[in-house]
Amino acid sequence: MNIEQKNRVLVATDDLPIGNLLMSILEEEKFSAAKVKPKDFNFPDRVHQLAPDVILLHHDMGIRTVNEVVAELEQARNGTPKISVIVLSAYPELVKPNSLIQQVITLPFDTDQLLQILSL
Repeated sequence: MNIEQKNRVLVATDDLPIGNLLMSILEEEKFSAAKVKPKDFNFPDRVHQLAPDVILLHHDMGIRTVNEVVAELEQARNGTPKISVIVLSAYPELVKPNSLIQQVITLPFDTDQLLQILSL
């Protein structure tokens, strides 16, 4: 029997309803998923500890912009493998291109589109 390997996904959002929705979708599709708050001071350490393949980064995070969070992740990599970041944003034009950002998905998002991107 061939069991398909799913990506380890880290949901990074300070928005509880969006975080819970994403976690529910991922768990239903049998992804290995965890959730963190990017505003936490130890966010890069948590990312390193959890070692995800992909980070779903919700843009509406309050004090810090998505670009600041991604820059912080880049600085904290310390030779670890590159992690793909998929940004979920109602304002995709505000997200600046970056070497870690694989794709920007406009909110509200299509669940099938998100799952297709995560399965690549």
